[in-house]
Amino acid sequence: MPDLASTGAGSPAELHQAQRLRAAAALRTFIERLVGTEASLAELDAAARACEALRELLPPASRTSRYQPCLPEGAKASYDIPFDTDVVIGALNPLAAPYKLEQRERPVTLSARFSLAYEGVPGQVHGAHLMAGCDWAMGVAAASVANGVVTGTMSTRFVAPAPLGALIRLEATPERTEGRKLFTRAVVTADGVICAIAEAVFIGRHGLRPDAASATVQAE
Repeated sequence: MPDLASTGAGSPAELHQAQRLRAAAALRTFIERLVGTEASLAELDAAARACEALRELLPPASRTSRYQPCLPEGAKASYDIPFDTDVVIGALNPLAAPYKLEQRERPVTLSARFSLAYEGVPGQVHGAHLMAGCDWAMGVAAASVANGVVTGTMSTRFVAPAPLGALIRLEATPERTEGRKLFTRAVVTADGVICAIAEAVFIGRHGLRPDAASATVQAE
C-alpha cells in the first residue's frame, strides 16, 4: 500500500484514513517503548510534556459509541468502522493488540507478533490477549452463520507457551448450530506449535443466515 500520508496522493477519504493510521501507529510504538523504557528522568519528563501537548491537538470525543458517525464528509467510504477502530484488532486504535486480519472468510484467521508490552509471565504473551483474539475471531466466524451474534460462553485451554516475538496465528471456524446457539472453535499456534484451543457458544439474536447449513462443519 503506498504511503499516502507522506506523498499526499489519493482521495480525501484515503488521505484521512492514512493520517489516522499514521498517528495510531506512532502512538502504539510509543506505548510499547514506554513499557520497557530505561530512559532518564529528563527524557521521561520530555516525553510526558510531549504527550500532554499531543492531548491538546484533538478535541475530546463527544460520541458515546465508536459506531456513531464520526468522519468528515467524503471520508466514510474508506473505513470499515467495526474493524478499523476495534479494541482487539483495530489498526486505528492504538490500544488494540497488533493483530492483523489475514482472512475474513472461514476459517477466520488472525496473526500477530507480540512485544514485551503484552507480556504475562516472563517471556510469554499474556493469555488474556490470546483469549481476546479467540473471542473476536470466533465472533466473526459465528457472524457468518447468524445475525446479531453475542458471546454466550467461552472456554480456553492453554497447552503450550506463546513466546514473545513468535508468530501467533489464530484460526476460528463455526462448527454447528442448535436453535439460536452457534458453537465455534479456535486454534492458536506460536511458530506453528499449538499453544491454545478455545471453544465458545454464541447467540444469534436475529436468526440464522440463509446459508447457515453450508457454513458450519461437524466437530471432529
